[in-house]
Amino acid sequence: MGKRITKIRRRLGKGFTLLVVPNSTGEVKSIRVPIALIITIVAIFIANGVFLIKFWMQINEIKHFQTAIKKNDQYIAQLEQERKELKPTIERGMKIAEELERIKAENDRMQNQLRIVLQRGGRVGQVSRGISVRNNLTKLNTDFKIGYQDNISLQKINQTFDQLEKYIAEEVKEQEKLASELIKIEKKLEHTPSIWPINSRNITSPFGNRFHPVYRTYRQHTGIDIKASQGTKVYSAADGKVVFSGYRGGYGYTIIIDHGYGYKTLYAHNSKLEVEEGTEIKKGQLIAFSGSTGTSNGPHLHYEVHVDGQPVNPMMFLRL
Repeated sequence: MGKRITKIRRRLGKGFTLLVVPNSTGEVKSIRVPIALIITIVAIFIANGVFLIKFWMQINEIKHFQTAIKKNDQYIAQLEQERKELKPTIERGMKIAEELERIKAENDRMQNQLRIVLQRGGRVGQVSRGISVRNNLTKLNTDFKIGYQDNISLQKINQTFDQLEKYIAEEVKEQEKLASELIKIEKKLEHTPSIWPINSRNITSPFGNRFHPVYRTYRQHTGIDIKASQGTKVYSAADGKVVFSGYRGGYGYTIIIDHGYGYKTLYAHNSKLEVEEGTEIKKGQLIAFSGSTGTSNGPHLHYEVHVDGQPVNPMMFLRL
């Protein structure tokens, strides 16, 4: 084996001889090519082959990157288009959310006002309106949240927004109407006799037929007598206008106030009057001081309430 390898090395060491034979008659030439040159040429070819393979591999990678970049550009362009389409919808949604919050806050405010109206003698039916508003609003919010979680289309979201905007427009009109009614109710309440005209709850003589302490006969008592010391402050039971201020027979020094809406109140047996005829009065305003003028057997306040010209029991308007 060793001899063969040695023999091959000797032959290769001599190199190769190339014979150049012309087509026409001529001298045949021989060219001796050293083995080192052959090895070099083969190495160059191999190196060039490897380089070409790597070059084409890089070209393919570049093409792959170009394709990926193109796809990314398309995706980015699609996202940008969706962003442009979503931007007005998002802004619209934020505006609707703000309006819904404002409506909820306004409903809460009206609910509180309506409770006050109830406490002061308002109508019960007004409160149900505010409750139904809250229920409708809750349902709409729930429907929208369900749709959002289900990844509904942009068209579906806009349809939901259309419903919400329609609801908001209707609700604003209802709120304006309710606010107007509430103002009217509150105004009427301010003109309705509803507070005690004196700081006393001691009724010495009720409304109705009674035995008169001075005339000693049974007579119709058109008001109530409230026990009070001489000079106790007397207040107006509601907003109104003084239509009488002066001395009135058996009533003594008397104040009569017209409150509008068919209501009038009378305050009698006073020792001193603080307001004149024609004066505009606010509820709770000082109008006189109690006494025992006129037909009276001691200091007290005689208080009457008239509705459409007829005396009614003042206790209908007072709370013990």
